[in-house]
Amino acid sequence: MTDPFERGFEVAQRRRLDLPPEPVDDERKRRQRPGRLGWQVILIALGVVVLLAVGRSVTARNATALKADCTKFQLAVGEKSVVSRGPALLHWAVTAPAGARFSVAISKPQGSVNGQEQGTRELVMGKGCIARGAFGVLVPPGHYLVELLRPVNPGNAEQRMAFRNVTVTAS
Repeated sequence: MTDPFERGFEVAQRRRLDLPPEPVDDERKRRQRPGRLGWQVILIALGVVVLLAVGRSVTARNATALKADCTKFQLAVGEKSVVSRGPALLHWAVTAPAGARFSVAISKPQGSVNGQEQGTRELVMGKGCIARGAFGVLVPPGHYLVELLRPVNPGNAEQRMAFRNVTVTAS
């Protein structure tokens, strides 16, 4: 209220109607509703949520935590157990010298008549010396080996360079 005549009228009305005097500014501020969250606070909270989501997606993509190494063949798997024919994928990572040919396969520890139960096609290692992938497990429940295989020219055989144990469970 900036008009002094209007202010005087309100004071006179309060006296005439026997109302308590108008509260002072400090008291009026206390009676007001609490302040709203500023747009900066909301923006910071949204930023934190986005960073957490990005962090989770990066860790899920690099579930194996294997670092590039151009000197040796290595294999890492992201899961120790996976459901057969389930929605979850088996994540793997491989390191090898650049240009090396390899494949990743699931096979029974004691071997099988068909050789590998399931595997990738033959891949070639890129200049970064690390490859990552994932595939759905289509083998029946049991204990299996995830193998890193390198093709050997004579006899069209494959040499096992590394392996990891994996348990396949029923859904």
